[in-house]
Amino acid sequence: MNVNNFLELLKPAQGFLPLRDKYLMLSGVGIASVLIAEIIDSLETAPYAAYYVGAVNSAISPRFWDLMSVMSLLFLCLTLPLTYASRFISKIESTALYVRKLTQALFYLTSDLGAVALGILLVLLFVPQESEYLQAWQSLLFSRSSVFSLLLFAFLNSILWLIGASLYNTSNSGSSGIIATLFAQPATIVLLSYLSLTGAVIYLAVSQQ
Repeated sequence: MNVNNFLELLKPAQGFLPLRDKYLMLSGVGIASVLIAEIIDSLETAPYAAYYVGAVNSAISPRFWDLMSVMSLLFLCLTLPLTYASRFISKIESTALYVRKLTQALFYLTSDLGAVALGILLVLLFVPQESEYLQAWQSLLFSRSSVFSLLLFAFLNSILWLIGASLYNTSNSGSSGIIATLFAQPATIVLLSYLSLTGAVIYLAVSQQ
């Protein structure tokens, strides 16, 4: 299987363009906020300068993004068996649909927060003085700040969006992408994949300190 075929299996019904647009818009907001704060910071005599510069350091917390990521994945562990069972039990279809929409909203919100944070981190990476915000994210994801570290963060954040986008299609209320690919596998593969995912999510949740 080549890369194009693999991406086709993962691609949600809406495609990858919304993800690109998300980063252009929300990461752009993060970049703009830091640049504006830096301009204000040059006005050291202005009483509001420290307030707005401090707002950057108080922006989207890495721990909150981590919490939202784990929460989204835990909801996914609830959603997957419910959605799979709804294919055979019509009485739970409406419940499964509601849970899928809720889980998708959590994944979307988490990836939105990550996109804004990525824009902030991208600018701070090239700011001469060390930023408290950059240090906070280092403690969660990075051993040191680098472009590669930000690319890794963008990849993880994009995976969250991909899962959310695959959970629910507005066009037909079904699933697509990675979720549809999983459900198309034999029941044994689906079960083993689900147990592996659940074990990994639980380990991720309890290993945070």
